[in-house]
Order: sequence, then structure tokens, then C-alpha cells
Amino acid sequence: MQLLYPLGETDKSNFAYLYDRVALSFPELELKQKYGTQVILENGKCCLQDYEGSLQDVDYNRSEMGLENVEEYIKSLEEIYL
Repeated sequence: MQLLYPLGETDKSNFAYLYDRVALSFPELELKQKYGTQVILENGKCCLQDYEGSLQDVDYNRSEMGLENVEEYIKSLEEIYL
């Protein structure tokens, strides 16, 4: 899939969600999420699970994949789930 999204053969946002899910699901890979798509509920709030770099890095990666910034994403999740 990583080879297909630059060619437009798959949706970039789908790749971002899949990458993050796989990165966090297999600790033996020693990866963190790049796109900030995976959250946990903690003390009544949605919080990003481990991610690479800074929030600015994650926001940049998200924008490259056509995703809203982290702040908007968390806000929309909290409106839905809390």
C-alpha cells in the first residue's frame, strides 16, 4: 500500500490510518504512529497514542495525507464519542 498511494492507486488517508494502526499493533516493529490517527480515552478525553516527533511533525504528516490537524481531529472525535 505504501507504494500505491503516491501513484494515486489508493486513498492517502486510508494509508495513514492503516500505517498508524499497524505501527501500534505490533510493538516488535518498534514504530510509533506518524499521522496521529489512533487515540485512547484517558480521564474523559481523547489522547493520541505514541507518535513520532512533535505535534507539528504529526500535523505536517497529516496535511500531506489530506487529514485535518490534530486539534480539529481530537475535537471531532470528542464530539462523537464523549
